[in-house]
Amino acid sequence: MTLKLTQDTLAEITRLQDALLSPNIVANTSRVEAILVAIRRLIGAQRSFAFYQDGARPAFIADGVGPQIMAYVERVFIGVDRDGNYLMTDKALQDINQRRRQMGAGVHHEARLQNRALIEEAAYFREAFVPAGMVHVIGMSTPLPVGEAVFAFGFASAEDKGFTGERSVQLLSLLLPAFKAGFARFGAACEPGLQPPPRSDGPAPAALTKRQYQVARMIVAGMTDPQIAQELGISRNTVRRHSEAILSRLGLHSRSGLAARLGSAATK
Repeated sequence: MTLKLTQDTLAEITRLQDALLSPNIVANTSRVEAILVAIRRLIGAQRSFAFYQDGARPAFIADGVGPQIMAYVERVFIGVDRDGNYLMTDKALQDINQRRRQMGAGVHHEARLQNRALIEEAAYFREAFVPAGMVHVIGMSTPLPVGEAVFAFGFASAEDKGFTGERSVQLLSLLLPAFKAGFARFGAACEPGLQPPPRSDGPAPAALTKRQYQVARMIVAGMTDPQIAQELGISRNTVRRHSEAILSRLGLHSRSGLAARLGSAATK
């Protein structure tokens, strides 16, 4: 499909590119909101939101979106790992975020991320996105050391002109380089969201509870489940449940990756 643009549309795209590239644009949430709203209007979406890491907490900017999404994220958000990946307790939401990360920085139509039936079955969709008005979504994202930055645009129906075809994706693709550059500049000035503690008895990483971090350090040190259970005064089944939660929260498939994820400080 060839994208045909009017002079007014070209001028608006240029203005938005310049705005995204303005110094410190991301640090000013009111300016980010103005850009978000302008992009939403450009592609014909009904509502939108921005989500990115601002210091230790996620920043959420709503444009006609109900409070349900941010409330849900606050409930399931457990931290940011060393690679800048968000960690969520909601497996479906974690899976779709992982799929987006694997696709890299870009513009993502929901149909390319996950089967619609799976989306509609997921708790994040039923409990947050539908009540908030984000029934169908096209978004653009870019990975950062401090956590992925996302602009998401919502449509009420799969038949909406802005949702069907390729026009919205193509328009967002024209803005993507400036979006990536603007957030990259912001990300470079921030500390990563999850750092290993300076000592083994320091605070747990953001993704783990204090007890989970205790168990993780013991696993890294080579202790068996019975040894950990005896040391902490808990049952072996509790140790096993902690171990499963640790791997899930850190996005690992086996215990062998714990040392690398937690850092060498965990074994000191």
